[in-house]
Amino acid sequence: MCKMSIIIPVFNAEESLQVCLDSLMAQTCDSFEVILIDDGSSDSSGAICDQAAKQDHRFQVIHQHNSGPSAARNVGLDLAQGEIIAFVDSDDSVEPDYVICILRAFEKNKNAQIAFMGYQDLNAAKEVQSEKIPSVRFNDIIRAADELAVRFDESISLFEDEIFTCGALKRCTEICMIPKAIYHYVRGNSGALMGKTRDNFCQLQDSVFQAWKDLTLDMPEYEDILVRKANSMVEICR
Repeated sequence: MCKMSIIIPVFNAEESLQVCLDSLMAQTCDSFEVILIDDGSSDSSGAICDQAAKQDHRFQVIHQHNSGPSAARNVGLDLAQGEIIAFVDSDDSVEPDYVICILRAFEKNKNAQIAFMGYQDLNAAKEVQSEKIPSVRFNDIIRAADELAVRFDESISLFEDEIFTCGALKRCTEICMIPKAIYHYVRGNSGALMGKTRDNFCQLQDSVFQAWKDLTLDMPEYEDILVRKANSMVEICR
């Protein structure tokens, strides 16, 4: 029985993808599926995804023309069979008990619709830079996604996960925390991202800020995140 669906959008990730997939193949339970959305990769990412699906029955692959990470994630939401939905980035990895920790958290917290987990920040050399247990992060895990009626904005291809999280939080009634670092988050260089990835980086940052601002109108307990976002924008976009 598939209790959990893990959605991974993939685009030209051949250097990191295998580590990500190996960490999911090593999970200590079988009641999950991995949905790989190859979003028009021009490198060997698609072939790596196909090999994973041949090797492990829990994996499936969808190949599509490049449509952006938000569209890829929405395709995954449409295909997901599990009641619990998680998103993993193709350059990140997870602990061997990632799935079982999530399932146990939701079993213990029957009414929770969102779970936040502990995670480690890694640099490009995969060295641990920090650890947060647990923390509000943007690869959140959701239960009953249809009930939350939340989707990714396909006009946005950067920070889409953070805006999605704000929408999910605004609609949910209860969250739970997983007090263990089960996710390894590889930090990028925000300066390089701003200069090379998006000309409108700061405009997109403002979209994120507005999403958090809208959330805090109903949930003032998240105001500290709003303040951090404002300070970050001042530092990066001044």
